[in-house]
Amino acid sequence: GDTTYGQLSVFNEVVRLVLEAYVEPVNLDRAMAGARLGLTDALDGDSAYLDDDEVKLYNQASKDDADVGLLLSRRGPFLMVVSSRAGSPGEKAGIKAGDVIKTIDGRQSRPLSAPVGQRLLRGAPGSVVKLTLMRSGSDSVEVSLVRERAVMPSSRARVLADGNGYL
Repeated sequence: GDTTYGQLSVFNEVVRLVLEAYVEPVNLDRAMAGARLGLTDALDGDSAYLDDDEVKLYNQASKDDADVGLLLSRRGPFLMVVSSRAGSPGEKAGIKAGDVIKTIDGRQSRPLSAPVGQRLLRGAPGSVVKLTLMRSGSDSVEVSLVRERAVMPSSRARVLADGNGYL
């Protein structure tokens, strides 16, 4: 059926068949973790299931952290750069939207969610993060970026003679 309970019934049957008929013993915890990841992967590149360790890593963020100015999303099996903040270490290094991140500090991006990948790019100001990038039509590229605190451009406000203002 197309109801949630109907879909869960089908899923339950698949789990039962795998447990009973798969040629080797099944690690149920691992299989269920894969199912949870698959569910959120089927939504979009920004939705993610975070396990306990990933939640702890994600929550380690500090207001004193610096970053490299890259916005990530999951596209297929890897993390992809969505944008590079103007003037950021990422932009200065030539990292562009569409670049695929293979590794962050030697850690494969394949199993990482976008929020965890984003967190791994953050760290102490002045510290270095090493990325391995894939670009269409070229071999892998290794890039070392120095984390910086983001400097937001200051806004200017002005009120015109007619009373209208702008930023």
